[in-house]
Amino acid sequence: MTRVRHALALPIRRYSEVMPQVYVGTSGWNYRHWRGDFYPKELGPQQWLEFFTEHFDTVEINNSFYRLPTEEVFANWRRRVPKDFTFAVKASRFLTHIKRLKDPQNPLELFFSRARHLRDRLGPVLFQLPPHFKVNLERLEIFLSALKPYKKVRPVIEIRDASWLVPPVFELLERYRTVLCFADWRDTHVTEPVTADFVYIRRHYGAAGGGNYRKSALDRDVRQIRTWLDSGLDVYIYFNNDMGGHAIRNAEYVRKELAANYANSLCRCGSSNFRQNPI
Repeated sequence: MTRVRHALALPIRRYSEVMPQVYVGTSGWNYRHWRGDFYPKELGPQQWLEFFTEHFDTVEINNSFYRLPTEEVFANWRRRVPKDFTFAVKASRFLTHIKRLKDPQNPLELFFSRARHLRDRLGPVLFQLPPHFKVNLERLEIFLSALKPYKKVRPVIEIRDASWLVPPVFELLERYRTVLCFADWRDTHVTEPVTADFVYIRRHYGAAGGGNYRKSALDRDVRQIRTWLDSGLDVYIYFNNDMGGHAIRNAEYVRKELAANYANSLCRCGSSNFRQNPI
């Protein structure tokens, strides 16, 4: 497993005096195996998003990676959630996995022509690079430059190959104010550096069995999130370990731990009747 060493880290800077926000959620909500565990058995799938928003203030849309939703679908999602709800959106694999960031203008135009219908509910946009895609600085800079017209977007890059974990990549990301996703893939574990005015974390698979995270691992995340908030950085964290409802349970635990001292940084301090034991 490859980790980024502290010697490569760029310094964390205070970007804003505005109260930093923390967003805790899951990667997706439309999981049938959550029915009867998180979603009440009598609740139909067409009501799951509304139920989800009663307990969390953000979700990462994953299915947009496999098939780009229509304008109408994005607009409908926006209508169904509260005003303070935030959607992070995973960009289409056509740009990241098939074209591998090559000729990004048209794919970006198509993606944002649809995702923009989330309007004020649109949060970060995640661009996940494929495994075994080796570092390509020229292509990365062309891609980042193509994002410049979308000034209100908070872009995030998730890498799957350790060759990208080098200072020239970090410097490009910082120059274009694009975030390096902190993710715990088994072969590439990325924990730093911070390259923009927010932090984006994806938790894919814990070590407590079935993908669940141990309490010690979640507590470590909570401590680090507190440090980032104290540095003036917004933080987004999404749990992708959906099997067994672990993502819901782990996210709820992190929310409750942060609410103890950072309630003003949480958009809504909702509570859940779901089992609270993170392990």
